[in-house]
Amino acid sequence: MRTPRRDGAETRSRIIEAASVVFAAAGFRLGTVAQIAELAGVNHAAVNYHFGGKEELYRRVWIHAREVCLQAYPLKPRGPDERSTENALRSFIRSLVLRSFDDGPAGHLTRLIAFEITDPLDHIADLRLETMRMHASRLDEIVSAVLGPAAIPNTLQLCRLSILSPTVGLGVRMVRHAEQPQVARLRKSDPEQLADGVFRFAWAGLQDLKRNRSRSDHRTVKEEHK
Repeated sequence: MRTPRRDGAETRSRIIEAASVVFAAAGFRLGTVAQIAELAGVNHAAVNYHFGGKEELYRRVWIHAREVCLQAYPLKPRGPDERSTENALRSFIRSLVLRSFDDGPAGHLTRLIAFEITDPLDHIADLRLETMRMHASRLDEIVSAVLGPAAIPNTLQLCRLSILSPTVGLGVRMVRHAEQPQVARLRKSDPEQLADGVFRFAWAGLQDLKRNRSRSDHRTVKEEHK
């Protein structure tokens, strides 16, 4: 015989899973508690009982979606290659690109972010900011490891703009502009190939920045010894 605590945990889990599907498909404003309750197989009152309302449920969904996404598409490489800066950047970009093509639970975070970027909600501003900082911080770590002394603040900002904008923007475009013919064609692309292409451009750009810094340092040394 199941205990009330176990029954309650299972009900909460079903509600979060159902709410993840609804909010990822329709966003917070258009996704309804009635839809969530029907999908979860519970009544409307059960949602309010376990979560106190739609806003708190959305927060729980955001946290759950982030956990599922990062488990499926980690920002750090796994295994013996984790210390390689090249593999670190490849893994980071792959994580962002592949999740945009994932129509399952691991892709829910991308769809939630897409709704938040175009229609931000105040009650999860902290979670939204925390999630974006998590990604930006990881990218800064990688870029700093690649560039060394060349990783000055302005350069880090440039790299964030150059790498995060197209990868995060890919997910936004695929969610919010799914009806456009070019997006339909994009969905037929090989995500692994696309991720590799983005990585190659990013890696080449970082190597160029590193070479330019090296040349600049060399010129400075020569001028100091004149």
